[in-house]
Order: sequence, then C-alpha cells, then structure tokens
Amino acid sequence: MVKKIKADRVEKLVGQLVPAFQCGNFSFITNFLRNYRDLATTQQVLDLLFTKYGCILPYTKEDGGPLNQLKNAISFILSTWLHEFSEDFCQPPDFLALQVVVAYLQLNLPGSELEQFAQCLLTQHEQAEAIQAEAPAPVPEPGLQPDLELNFPAAPPLPPAPAPGAASGLEVAQISEASLESVVALAPAAAQELETEGVWLTPKPSPPLRDKRETLFQ
Repeated sequence: MVKKIKADRVEKLVGQLVPAFQCGNFSFITNFLRNYRDLATTQQVLDLLFTKYGCILPYTKEDGGPLNQLKNAISFILSTWLHEFSEDFCQPPDFLALQVVVAYLQLNLPGSELEQFAQCLLTQHEQAEAIQAEAPAPVPEPGLQPDLELNFPAAPPLPPAPAPGAASGLEVAQISEASLESVVALAPAAAQELETEGVWLTPKPSPPLRDKRETLFQ
C-alpha cells in the first residue's frame, strides 16, 4: 500500500516537471531533484520521464512550438540533474542511469552541449572504474605477517591496595622526618632548661679500653 502511494506520488510529480518549466517555476524542478530519493530511484524517475514524453523529434522546423518547448524543458531538467546532482549517475559497475540519459540525448538532442557533457561524464566514470580494476593489490612488506596474532606477555598483577587506616612507606617516612624536625627544633630549648636546673649536659668520658692481653694475664 505504501509503495503504491509513493509510486503514484512520484508519477504525479514527474508529470509536473515540464509544466513547471513552461510556467517559469524552476525552483520546483530543483526541489524535486533534491528530494525525490525518498520516493524513488534515479532509474525509476528517468523511466517515468522518458515514457511520459516519449521521443522528441531532433530536427523540427517549428520555432517556439510545442515540440520545441518540450525539447527545451527536457534539456533544462536533464542539464540541472547532471550538473547539480551528478552523484545520481555515478553508480558502478555499468552506470546504467547515465547510459540511459546519453542514449536519450543522442537520439533526441544529438550534437548538443548537454549530449557532449553527458557523454564526457560517462567516459570519465568508465575510465576511473577501469583504472581502479587494473590497480594491483597492495603487497605486504617483507617480514610482516598481517594474519599472525601477536601474543604479548600478560601485565604483572597490581600490588594489593593498603588496608584502610594503614600508612604507606612514604607516609611513614614523611611522619618520621616531621618528628625529627620537631625534635631538632625543640633541642635548644630543652638544653637551656636542663642547664638552668644545673644538670650537666656534657657526657662523661667513657673509661679507656683495656688491652685484651692484660685481661688474659690477670
């Protein structure tokens, strides 16, 4: 049901392209070419366009007649499509949509600038595809094995986290250093206090060491 609704809507919009050109409503054509992809493919739109308007006689003596106006409308639509939305026609491998446009222009607008542009665009795409197909596959550098799995040694286990409340070695060192600085800072005051109380601060000399030989012969 949804596909049927989309198909009917696309067919109706495609049928309004030529009248829009004849009325000077060029923005309608541009907006349609910008947004039609939500409803149909490029090939489907081309089929509807060429089926509806059929073959345009390339050589007509009419100047400004209906066929000439139709030729100008189709030329404007395809020119806008190829120049502003050329990505719609670069679908490999055969670029079928672009081939259909080239064939249509060769039949209905031969020798025109649009026909030459479409043919040049098709040639560029075909050459680019041929070059890409002939390009050699990248050769891996000697000694490298892309499929070889590299086995790295497992990382050493992390040391256990210290127990809550336990001080680390660095913290103990910092605490000991702070305590030592406090003792050094308090040393002069403590010495002054002991001297005031008459305590002899100079250490007494230790008795001389006796020769071990004397102890042996005693």
